[in-house]
Amino acid sequence: NVLWNAVENLFPAKMESYKSKFQKEYQLQIANCNRVNKEFVSRSKILTNIRDEMKKSNLIQLAGQEGTGRSSILRKIASDMARSKSTLVIPYVQDGSDFTEMEDVLQYFIINLDGELPKDTNAQSLAISFQEAVQKNALSDRKVFIFLDIQTETDNTSWIPDILPENTV
Repeated sequence: NVLWNAVENLFPAKMESYKSKFQKEYQLQIANCNRVNKEFVSRSKILTNIRDEMKKSNLIQLAGQEGTGRSSILRKIASDMARSKSTLVIPYVQDGSDFTEMEDVLQYFIINLDGELPKDTNAQSLAISFQEAVQKNALSDRKVFIFLDIQTETDNTSWIPDILPENTV
C-alpha cells in the first residue's frame, strides 16, 4: 500500500495530462455544439422527427449528402440535450477535431463515459472497453446520448455495438 502510494505520487501527472487531451476535446465539441445552436437556422420538422425517433430507438443514423447540414443538426440536438442534468451527452464531430485515428475517438468516448482504458490501446481492446463503459452507464439513472459524425467510407465503425442498452442512444 505504501509502495503503491509512492508510485502514484511519482506518476499522476502523466495520466492526468493524457486524459486532459480527451477532456479538452470534449470541451471543444460542446463549445462547437453551443456555437452552432446560437447560429442554427430552424429546421423544426427535421429536429422534431429526430427527437421522436430518439424516443423510440436506441440507435439512429442520420444520413445525407455532404453539405446538407447533418453536423449542424447533430450539434444543435447535442447542445439542447446537454443542458439537462439527467443526461450525459458526448458529441463527436470529426470536422474540426484534432483526432484523426479511430483509436483516439474510442478513447475519447471511454474517458467521457468514465470507463477504464485498456493497457493495450489497439482497436479491439478499445472496442471492448467502450462497450463495457456503455454497459456500466446503462445501469445509472441518467440517459446517455452519444453523437458521432464521421466519414464512414474512410473509418471503421465495427466497434459500434449492434444493440445498445435501453437508456443509451
